[in-house]
Amino acid sequence: MDRYRLIIAPKAAADLAAIHGYIAEDSPQNADFVANRIMNEFELIQDVPHRTVVMNQPRNFKTPVRSVVVDPYIIYFRAIDDEKVVRDLRIRHGARRSLRRFD
Repeated sequence: MDRYRLIIAPKAAADLAAIHGYIAEDSPQNADFVANRIMNEFELIQDVPHRTVVMNQPRNFKTPVRSVVVDPYIIYFRAIDDEKVVRDLRIRHGARRSLRRFD
């Protein structure tokens, strides 16, 4: 099985930094733990990128936005098969309203 190359979009990197910063206000140790869980999931996504698809998308999208949960956060990404690339787009708290656009 070929491993996909990971590209973390600037917004996803900013999301991770914001998550870490928010949690670190109360617990730096827990902030590191959560950030590491998210980064570990990035590693798994590179190996198995076709796990789930975000609802309400046409099935014929060439590169649909997919998601995986790292409780309580959701990582949104695209698996670009032609290039063997996973592009992480956003990381959002699961309680927040779903995004309607992914740049």
